[in-house]
Amino acid sequence: LMKEPRRMTVVTDASLVGWGAHLREWSTQGQWSGEERSANINLLELRAIRLALAHFLTRGQHVLVMTDNITAKAHVNRQGGTHSRALMRETEILGKWAESHLLSITAEHISGQANVQADWLSRQKVDQSEWMLHPTLFHEATLRFGSPIIDLFASPVNAQIPRYFTRYNNPLAEQVNALRCDWPQGLLYAFPPIPMIPLVIRKMIQERAELLL
Repeated sequence: LMKEPRRMTVVTDASLVGWGAHLREWSTQGQWSGEERSANINLLELRAIRLALAHFLTRGQHVLVMTDNITAKAHVNRQGGTHSRALMRETEILGKWAESHLLSITAEHISGQANVQADWLSRQKVDQSEWMLHPTLFHEATLRFGSPIIDLFASPVNAQIPRYFTRYNNPLAEQVNALRCDWPQGLLYAFPPIPMIPLVIRKMIQERAELLL
């Protein structure tokens, strides 16, 4: 029997505002141009898939795309109809990109109700300095691992917990710059920018901290 290849799973979504996607703990998003916002949503869903794959540098991988758009799923799996020239052009662009960058690509359907994070990312414009985990996913994490006492990388805009540290001086924050101050005892929470993760892990080891990361 042939062994099923391990696939990298990318979850995507598109709205008429923009697109969003996540791969494991990494997320990305983008906004559509004025011209793109007038395009058919099925086309935007396909474009979102290509943009997400290019962003996550999924080269040389077997990729599974999870989408809540049945038409996009069918076109990725080369089962789409030919009634829309624009849609077929977008499918061809995605197909050529996949052929030159991926080992394989398939798509499966995810319900809109389950596609929480990608949907949220497609509709919200999040400044990188105000990046945050979707509140629903944060709540699920606290139910599983416990409730943190402090959000180490936050601001008044995106703090998930009443107590938080910030990057800049703020009268509501307990401390400034979590990498330079002592951390309190107890379960802590951090959702830093990706480039900072190694520094956060080093600080966690130094502090012997219990961290929800």
